[in-house]
Amino acid sequence: MLCGGLPGAPHGEEEDVETAKDILAPERAEQSESVNYIQNEMCNIDPAALEYPVTLYLVQLCDGSPMYILRDGLLEELVIES
Repeated sequence: MLCGGLPGAPHGEEEDVETAKDILAPERAEQSESVNYIQNEMCNIDPAALEYPVTLYLVQLCDGSPMYILRDGLLEELVIES
């Protein structure tokens, strides 16, 4: 999971869940911006210009959703810590 500053798994207590949400809120916003950038860049990739074989990375975002990222350069653009 690509999130920095994530506290240990909540033990079912409301406070732990709220603390985790508060800690991750700014990080999620930053990651959302980087995800938008990466998606735009991937849409503009010319398949004919790629050097094959290519690597496709599967990552899990802060909100738990999966995302595929094509190429090392774009993977480096993903915000993983605030």
